[in-house]
Amino acid sequence: MDFYQQLNDQAGTLAPQTLLDLLLDHLRAQRDYAGLFQAMLLEARARLGLPLVLPQGESSQVIPASLQEPYEEAIRQAAHAVGHLFLDNQDVVGAWPYFRLIGEIEPVAKFLETIPTPTEEQFPTMFALAWQEGVHPKLGFQWVLQHRGLCNAITTLTQSNVHQDIRNDCVIRLLEALHAELIDRLQYDLSQRGLVPPEPVPSLPALLKALPQDAPEDLYHIDLSHLNSVLEMALELPPGPGIEQAFELSTYGQRLHPRFQPVNDPPFNEGYAAFAKFFQALLGSDAASALGYFRDQADRAKQEGGSSSCGEVLVHLLYHLGRFKEALDAYAAYLAAVPPRELRCPSLSEISVQSGDFAAWRHWCQERQDAVGFVTCLLLKKQSGAGETKK
Repeated sequence: MDFYQQLNDQAGTLAPQTLLDLLLDHLRAQRDYAGLFQAMLLEARARLGLPLVLPQGESSQVIPASLQEPYEEAIRQAAHAVGHLFLDNQDVVGAWPYFRLIGEIEPVAKFLETIPTPTEEQFPTMFALAWQEGVHPKLGFQWVLQHRGLCNAITTLTQSNVHQDIRNDCVIRLLEALHAELIDRLQYDLSQRGLVPPEPVPSLPALLKALPQDAPEDLYHIDLSHLNSVLEMALELPPGPGIEQAFELSTYGQRLHPRFQPVNDPPFNEGYAAFAKFFQALLGSDAASALGYFRDQADRAKQEGGSSSCGEVLVHLLYHLGRFKEALDAYAAYLAAVPPRELRCPSLSEISVQSGDFAAWRHWCQERQDAVGFVTCLLLKKQSGAGETKK
């Protein structure tokens, strides 16, 4: 017998809860999970004694205060259950609206990690879910790099405002992809010349060493706009993953003809050589020389009334090299007059916390009538019990 006809014939003899149970069982059997969600809410309204049909946009006005939390809990439980049913049916797109409704991202993120790389047909939907909806940005960026290549991946990251940790991970992936592409291109170039690098699995430095010094002036192996863009993004990275690739890519850039050197603003106006100094310092090699170079650039910018970027780069380097006292001095010398929200380097508060010296920050707060910051300094000083240099 037809389900609807059966219910219609038996409605007069069945209890309301029995009707609801039959409805729920039918929708589960039909895998109509969207309908099941609505049926679960209907069952909750009947159980709580609420109107079976709530007016659109005015439901809170007809639900007594004492029943609002129980009904909201019923919504959470229904969304959780239905979301998992969609996932069990391998329908992550169907599941997401229910988990989004209750603010649960983790089940969907974990599910995305279990699926193979999306097909070309699946990519737009999966990318929108992972990246644009923020369910799993790192995985979404990996997909756009695989499906759309470096150019689209760079554009995607440039046009997006993501958390710094996520951005750093994406930049590392870009560095790895560009580094691998350069190795492939150099290997092919050298094989065409009949040159064999000394290493069985040659590194980028070994390939560059094998490349003849008298190579044609117009020779380059990767898109130079990609190279410059990715290295600029890598300037925000702390020491660790990606820095070695960034340094080696910079070293390759130094080998290029002068007309291929990027026209960047100070302190990177010397092209790839300046990039190399920066990343080499973060690798712990010849840091004194790099710091001297960037300090000279900051002094020149200050004297000429230039932008704060030279001071920001110097503070960034000093901070990540653990030279916090010098970072505080550099901040005071080059950045004290710049609004903190405009800076792209560790803040005065971050440096002070790491150094345990709050005098410069306290003095800065006092000059600008920042009462909250000033008291924060006093409290931190009390907690640390550390001495300071009076200012």
